[in-house]
Amino acid sequence: MKILQRYLQKIDYHRFNTIERLNDIYATEVLSELLHQGEYLPTSRSALSHHSIAVVLNDIIINKRHQILEFGCGISTVLMARLFAKNQIPAKVISVEEDENWLAIIQQIIQKEDLSKYVDFVLAPLKPTPHALENNRWYDTEALMAVLKNSKPINLILVDGPTAYRKDISKARYPALPVAYEFLSENFVVYLDDTNRTGEQYILKKWAKAYKLKFIRANQTISYAVKGEAYNAIL
Repeated sequence: MKILQRYLQKIDYHRFNTIERLNDIYATEVLSELLHQGEYLPTSRSALSHHSIAVVLNDIIINKRHQILEFGCGISTVLMARLFAKNQIPAKVISVEEDENWLAIIQQIIQKEDLSKYVDFVLAPLKPTPHALENNRWYDTEALMAVLKNSKPINLILVDGPTAYRKDISKARYPALPVAYEFLSENFVVYLDDTNRTGEQYILKKWAKAYKLKFIRANQTISYAVKGEAYNAIL
């Protein structure tokens, strides 16, 4: 029985990777114009997949998501800003990041490409917060609140931070919705990346129950929930 279980686990693993690769091949073609528009974009294994980014950009266009709150800056930040400039969309990304050095790298690209009007960066080191699960630290809420209080209502939240790959910090991303909820528009969408992991799956269940949301998998790693009417943005 154990041998059979291991065999089935290997099949699931290879199937997962195959689907992800096919999705990313397709999405890379969809994103090609934005990807090659400026200088090389640094990335990492923890970055959003190209398919996940394509889904988010599709949602921005189709459902006019023009006020975005992003937890964890990176390639997605740059591609959203490039999209706004290319399509002349009066939109804004509030990008929250805990790592000062990484933020500086992404901010430099944004500045070089003259895209600063589309992105507000918030450096928010991780600190204790009453919204956390299991005493995890989360972004500095004072730094975040200072920006959100002067922002238009948010209609898209993209949660890909903070770091949550270890078991002891697996539920670190939970505070995103509790903290941001009062600043959301009547109609909104929330995306959570890495929902193939147990920590993020637990977070989805907690959010779904607390805010009466129904989460759907957009691909193997990212899930989303919509409040209000919206067109289907999945590629």
